[in-house]
Amino acid sequence: MTGVVVLASAPAAYAAPGAEGARAATCERADGSTAFAQYLCAAPGDLLDVRIGDVHPTQSSVGYDEVYYKLGRYTLGKDENKKFEDWCESDGRMTAASVSRDARLDDPSSFTCQLPVGGESAESIRAMKTVVIGPGGQPFLTDGHHRLTSFYETPDGGADLHVRLRVVASRTRCRSRSSTGATGSVRRSRST
Repeated sequence: MTGVVVLASAPAAYAAPGAEGARAATCERADGSTAFAQYLCAAPGDLLDVRIGDVHPTQSSVGYDEVYYKLGRYTLGKDENKKFEDWCESDGRMTAASVSRDARLDDPSSFTCQLPVGGESAESIRAMKTVVIGPGGQPFLTDGHHRLTSFYETPDGGADLHVRLRVVASRTRCRSRSSTGATGSVRRSRST
């Protein structure tokens, strides 16, 4: 999407799989009644950890020449770190800082990104791929079709690979449930 400026970052709860820190608010409908309940509370500006297989494309087709070009760079030794650089950029953490010899996308401990989770900048957030949260919490990809398809197709990627995406809009109504059972609109603090 062009013309979208996000000046805020999300709390660490939306940082990465297994990240420490606060967890997302409990949504009124996050009871398993939708396959995408974990995404129901996502709001514009959030950096949302998603399973690539959960993301629905908004393009009816993708240029596989671009995907095959990326896969060639990822797997044929031309630029061994390119897939990690692309993953770190997509995750809002600029580029790869270090990559072990046996690094794999499906093993985040085998490489590090320039910025730590929670250390994102306005510049790194702008470079992230984006989603709109649709009905039932379904994430719809609005930017990054070639890159995410490449991550899906690479041998150490696939449908279960996680990456963070920037939420640009939500078409769901999310209400939080407090520990007392009262409900109210979900609000998240944002930092600039």
